Amino acid sequence: MTYQVEREITLLQSKLENMFTVVEHELPMYVQKADGTVDEAKVLGEAEIQQYIRENTTHYTEDNLKNDVASALAIHRLRGGSAGNTIENCRVIFVTNNYDFMKLFNAYYKKNVCDTTFQPIILDSTLSAITWIKAGEVENLPESELLKNAYSAMQPNPEIMMKLEEVLQKLKQSGKIEAEQVATLRVSRVFQHEIWKESFGDVESVTEFSVQEAKKVYERQLIEGEVARHKEEESKIEAEYKNKVAELNGQMNAMSEEHSQKISEMAMKIREQEAEVQKREHEYNEKIRVRADQYAKQERKKWISHKKLALRIVLIIFSIIGVIGAILGITVYSNIVVTIIMGITTIISIVSNVQTVYSQQSWINRIIEKCANKFETQVRERKLQEYRKLNENEQEKIMC
Repeated sequence: MTYQVEREITLLQSKLENMFTVVEHELPMYVQKADGTVDEAKVLGEAEIQQYIRENTTHYTEDNLKNDVASALAIHRLRGGSAGNTIENCRVIFVTNNYDFMKLFNAYYKKNVCDTTFQPIILDSTLSAITWIKAGEVENLPESELLKNAYSAMQPNPEIMMKLEEVLQKLKQSGKIEAEQVATLRVSRVFQHEIWKESFGDVESVTEFSVQEAKKVYERQLIEGEVARHKEEESKIEAEYKNKVAELNGQMNAMSEEHSQKISEMAMKIREQEAEVQKREHEYNEKIRVRADQYAKQERKKWISHKKLALRIVLIIFSIIGVIGAILGITVYSNIVVTIIMGITTIISIVSNVQTVYSQQSWINRIIEKCANKFETQVRERKLQEYRKLNENEQEKIMC
């Protein structure tokens, strides 16, 4: 029996290579610089990774932890920074049944090294499931059976839920989570789905670390959902605000155009009214000017007539006095020659006075005309003032 075991161990490498093309490799060397020294920039910190795993799990022995970390880092070096993002093109991968190590190392690798390549470590059960699905051996499976199996697979089994409850109670008692959080996580479908997805049906995979990670996923999804809702509400409010602003701008533009049109119409009406007032004022001024001219001319004629009448009376009086003097001269002096001379002088004086009064070119007539013109101007201005005063009184009555 011992011989057969030793034989199988000896032939294992050749069988893996021949039957499954699985080739054994020595641990790869660290990336070196041109001078042959190790390129520290491309070396992951083994001590840092070991400390990270120790802080999050307690069941590791020191030797096992060093061996597992060394194997995982070997995968990193074999990939050489050129691994793809799917299992088909990731080049090399570390297969294990240690869930905690797989979870912790992949989390560290994703956070500190690269989050786009396919994870360096995979569970043997996960690899089996992927291989089974991608092999395409399952054909003609009834749809109802497939849906039933899928639905059953999505539901956490009672053993996992009991283990989850146990872990939640431990976390609550240790003060790592609050009682309200326990109640919320217990009924959260997102949290349960994350636990089921990460445990893949393995009760032992439900640990404090896996529960904490699922809690983080649940909280992250809550935050993302709240942020998305907030952004949606913000976008909605912003859209409503923009629509309202556009509507108000439209209303303001319409009101502004209407107001401008009204102002233009009012200005036009005011200009028309001002033109009408100016026209009426001009017509009224022309009317009162004509009336004042007519009145002044009439008064001028009356004034000239009165002055000429007074002048005639004076001349007649002087003529009568001259005649009386001539008669008295004849009677008193009885000198025919003197009498004749005085008579002739009196006649000449009368004729001269009459000619002076009735001649248009006489100096007396020019004086009268000049005074009449001055009188006419005074009368015209006085009459215009009267007419204007009367118009102002009428306007004041209308305003009242």
